[in-house]
Amino acid sequence: MDSTNRPTHLADLVEAAAARQAGHPALIDAASDATLTWGELDAAVSAEARRLAGAGVAAGDRVVIRCARGPALTVAVLGALRAGAVAVPVGPGDVGAVVAHCTPRLLVDDEASPAEVEVVGPPDLTDRGAPLAAVGGGEDVALLLYTSEARAVCLSHRALLANRAQAAALRPAPVTPVDRVLLAQPLFHAYGLAAGLFQVCWAGATAVLPGPGRPDAEELADTVARHRVSGLAGVPSTYRALLDLPPERLRTALAGLRLCTCGGVPLPRPWAAAFREATGHRIVEGYGLTEAGPVVTSTPIDGVTVPGSVGRPLPGIELRLVDRDGRPMTQQPAALAAAADPASSAGEPSAGEQEVAGVPEPAVAGADAVDSSAPEPAVTGSGATGTHPEAGAPGTGAIEVRTTASRVATDVLAVAERGVAEFRAVAERAAVEVRAAAERAATEVRAAVRTGDPVGDMIDDAQDVEGPADPASDAGLIALRGPNLFSGYWPGPTGGPGADGWFVTSDMGLLDGSGALHLVDRSSDLVVVSGFTVYPHEVERVLGELPAVAEAAVVGVPDERTGQVVRAVVVRVAGAELDTDAVRAHCRTRLARFKVPAQVVFVDELPRTVAGRLARHLLVDRPPRA
Repeated sequence: MDSTNRPTHLADLVEAAAARQAGHPALIDAASDATLTWGELDAAVSAEARRLAGAGVAAGDRVVIRCARGPALTVAVLGALRAGAVAVPVGPGDVGAVVAHCTPRLLVDDEASPAEVEVVGPPDLTDRGAPLAAVGGGEDVALLLYTSEARAVCLSHRALLANRAQAAALRPAPVTPVDRVLLAQPLFHAYGLAAGLFQVCWAGATAVLPGPGRPDAEELADTVARHRVSGLAGVPSTYRALLDLPPERLRTALAGLRLCTCGGVPLPRPWAAAFREATGHRIVEGYGLTEAGPVVTSTPIDGVTVPGSVGRPLPGIELRLVDRDGRPMTQQPAALAAAADPASSAGEPSAGEQEVAGVPEPAVAGADAVDSSAPEPAVTGSGATGTHPEAGAPGTGAIEVRTTASRVATDVLAVAERGVAEFRAVAERAAVEVRAAAERAATEVRAAVRTGDPVGDMIDDAQDVEGPADPASDAGLIALRGPNLFSGYWPGPTGGPGADGWFVTSDMGLLDGSGALHLVDRSSDLVVVSGFTVYPHEVERVLGELPAVAEAAVVGVPDERTGQVVRAVVVRVAGAELDTDAVRAHCRTRLARFKVPAQVVFVDELPRTVAGRLARHLLVDRPPRA
């Protein structure tokens, strides 16, 4: 903690939670039902820090951590951080490449490893150590997280804590001290570790950790019901698996949930609709990436969602679209060109700013109740600090009344603004759809009258194209700026935000009139057919309109004549009949001809990474059999 009582080190979050409520459950191991309280977790983290220091780990050393069980990985990561080391959590499998790349001082491993580095076993969760001050913090690198592109992202304490404060500023808060959050994603990934576990630490809530391996739908439902889970953090495949349960079983098991969140990749609309119909719960979506700590946007937790969007940027994060040369695109909603920093206003902070500065207030029995035991750490760099009602500050009653009144006024204004924004967004989307439909029709007419070269029959020549064929024509690369951004890639670190603070991602998106972000695709996933760009997400959305399609992925595969052609990889709904001709016939009614899949392959399931992302390269390099 610094002089303003704001956290500067991730391990301080555990110490602070233990000081507030030592007996409150911090971790529940769903496999064994074993529980660690915040006091016990804090002591176990100190014991692990001493163990690692005794093994020769010094400040700045990398410690690779491979533990199958969530509680052990949690203590190992937090212990390494408290010792001043850089934690490098990895998943199951060969760690040789990671060890060779980041040259760690130590490997914490729960299985025999051939890696050429000193190996120690997982931490003893029953060990308790005396209080130990954390080493380092701030701009020091806390985590090295390896992405699917095999790059090691350097995330500082500053970046990770800033993103926790940004997420905590959402209202209602995504995690409150009274919540029990089931972290269904691996803790060696940014989503599970930072957005999940560290957010629980920020709030002093309770994390429920599944056993080793990927839990099936029955296990998830049973864990939610048995441990009275109020928050579920998953990826699209998590919710798709739950939909396989009988509706009555699913609704009963998930009846106690307050919040369902989804990240990793966009959630298909039919899945979201089916989940809401079966359970009554709306899924809150977001967009993020490891380099951003990781959360960037969120749909409203308690409000109207723009269909198909992943929401607006979190407070303090700026988002804009740029072209391939990094130049800002001209047609961007003003609301997104410079997202407001909740602590940027001069003078006395507003009610909203006071809330941003603090740990979210827990919702009890549907009311906005304040947990008076929880002091409110502030956003790094914020000029506003939160004083808790029971901290003995003068004028507390007046402050509470004024804050409550301001919050009510702010909420009313926000509802009105959302209504206007929603109307504008619907009107603009309708205009875009009309324009896109007209332009697709024109493209089809020109292609239909063309004769001769079959490639010419499939697409228009460049000089014949009069305008954009679909909304994705206005898509740009997503660029970000904020205190939550990473320091660069290991080693170096290199490749981080530019001198102006902006980081250009490889993701492409659209901004609607309300300022909500709509993901298009990763730039590396685009398919180029005879020079014309095909966005896989657009084709996948059309494929998803077929009732017999459970899931679909689109990739580009090499072709001698056109450079690439579109390949659709489809998972049928169980028991449904669907063939290539039916798929292509449907696509021809909804897409320009060059976007219609030239190849259709049927599979039992799509390959995914541990974070739930589609492993598209496997569909190109090793095509499944039809």
